[in-house]
Amino acid sequence: MNSLKGDIVHILFTKEQIAIRVKELADQLVVDLPESDQPPIFVNIMGGAAHFFVHLTEAIGDRGQLIEDFMAVKSYDEDKSTGSAKILIDLLSDIADRDIVIVEDIIDSGITMRAILDLLSPRKPRSIRVCTLLDKAEARQVDDLQVDYVGFTVGDHFVVGYGLDSRQGYRHLPYIGVLKT
Repeated sequence: MNSLKGDIVHILFTKEQIAIRVKELADQLVVDLPESDQPPIFVNIMGGAAHFFVHLTEAIGDRGQLIEDFMAVKSYDEDKSTGSAKILIDLLSDIADRDIVIVEDIIDSGITMRAILDLLSPRKPRSIRVCTLLDKAEARQVDDLQVDYVGFTVGDHFVVGYGLDSRQGYRHLPYIGVLKT
């Protein structure tokens, strides 16, 4: 098996740092989500957000009921942004009059998140909150994008690990590192 150590320039966030921040985000969500007879729907934006989604919902634990749903959106071809987003798998849940939390791995240009919000908003949810592990705000191309919960802000690096990939590799790493380009 080939070692990945030479592929990673440096580690931005360790497994321990990520765990602490995920717990903080879960704590804030428990406080912020309104009491309702309908539990909020947490939406996992698949592939990259899977690790974050599982740990975030586990950190909420028995402090509140929630529904899990999934979407798959493609906006990259290999390691390059296509400039548009295509919905591959849509939600199964009816989100009308429900509180929604979109859980994403990274928001950079904002194109993917804008497409998701534009798709979900007409379905008349009570609220939509965006929770991202990483925010690459300096790469933002969409001006009117509100991100409600941010794990970490990162510079314009190509990052991998903890669900983030390069050509489907590196997702399994327990930390987030900068990939050598």
